[in-house]
Amino acid sequence: MALCDVSEAPTSAPRSVKLETQRGRRSFDQSSQGFVSRNLVSVSIRLRPATLEDSPILKTWDFDADVGSSGGEDDNYDWDYELPRLVSWREFLIAEVDSCPIGMVVLIDALREESHYWGEDAPEDSWALDIWIGSEIHRSKGFGTQMMKKSLTRCFETHSASCVLIDPLQSNKRAIEFYRRLGFIEVGPRRFGNDDCLVMSIGHS
Repeated sequence: MALCDVSEAPTSAPRSVKLETQRGRRSFDQSSQGFVSRNLVSVSIRLRPATLEDSPILKTWDFDADVGSSGGEDDNYDWDYELPRLVSWREFLIAEVDSCPIGMVVLIDALREESHYWGEDAPEDSWALDIWIGSEIHRSKGFGTQMMKKSLTRCFETHSASCVLIDPLQSNKRAIEFYRRLGFIEVGPRRFGNDDCLVMSIGHS
């Protein structure tokens, strides 16, 4: 039987913004709080829409050192503000194992999202992808790969994406290699704000 401890988040987040720049650079292999499973390798994840009830655990994950360091300087959401907002150009999805939240997926229409983070020259019908796993206990268990594959399928089949974009920090070599193994190709380096990133892309196979 899996155990899940969704503890209250600290009372204040490191930084809170109402309009988040929409990116895909969080650590690829991270997850939730206090979950124990008998056989993590054989367990499948599922993705479900995030709700305001997920705000406390998302705030807790924001304080995880690996989540914070892999996301860049301006990669924080004001969850209480953003989660109730239902917009056609974005999806917030919680990754669960045995009904326990372990990670987060953000899917973004690169051309239509409101901050224009990807610029006006993003490919037509391109979507951007960001995933992270909230705590160390769930990392390096294969959950990141499952999350990526399910997310890519959703981008291509549900949103009819022509391609999917990500922008890991250039310093995050492990994430870059992970994306390469999944079939992403390098588009090139690009500076977003104060962060030096590597834009990568994958098309519909």
